[in-house]
Amino acid sequence: MADKIVSRARVKDLIGIPRADTLWDERINDVIQQATSEVQEIILDRALKYEQRVEYLQSYEQMPADPSPQYLWMRAWPIDTEEDLDIVYSPNDQHATNGLTLTVDTDYTVVADKGLIIIKGAVFLTPDLWVGTRGIGYSPRGFQVTYYGGYQVNSEYEEQDPLDDFNVLEVPSGLASIVASKIADDWLAKKVLLPWTDEQRRTLNTYRRKNTI
Repeated sequence: MADKIVSRARVKDLIGIPRADTLWDERINDVIQQATSEVQEIILDRALKYEQRVEYLQSYEQMPADPSPQYLWMRAWPIDTEEDLDIVYSPNDQHATNGLTLTVDTDYTVVADKGLIIIKGAVFLTPDLWVGTRGIGYSPRGFQVTYYGGYQVNSEYEEQDPLDDFNVLEVPSGLASIVASKIADDWLAKKVLLPWTDEQRRTLNTYRRKNTI
């Protein structure tokens, strides 16, 4: 079964179905999977599962005297700063053969809980990042970032639940509560997941992927 934001047991508690009653389990699983997919891909624009990822992000023109930083918003966070994190810049999308590797603290800093990597202003970068007299240039895939990020699977559900309620992600409690309540309310109304209203979407803004400071 794919990973999910909330456990079936939690949803059944909110609906009022005994956990041992398995009559609706398959349908509830489907609704939870639908909600998880919609929340991640459509509303939050982020990936929630913890794993290693490789992402390519746009670089902007920076002349050598430019003190302004560049901001890279990753798709999965929190970023695991205990694992390897590699950033390679290439102006021509040849990161493996013609890329320049950035150094943490010297060239960039990480705001792990926001999924943000801040590339320092050009004037502060190491000389290795200069190409002739120019600094970093514009490229749709200028930065290649390899990192670990996201939420682990909750071991309580992965290993101990006797009702096979597996693969529940350890997302923030507020996010899990919003999704669980939405599923339960829609189930009691129609036994399906109804479209998210604008008001319901706004309740998830705290967890949405950002693209500005």
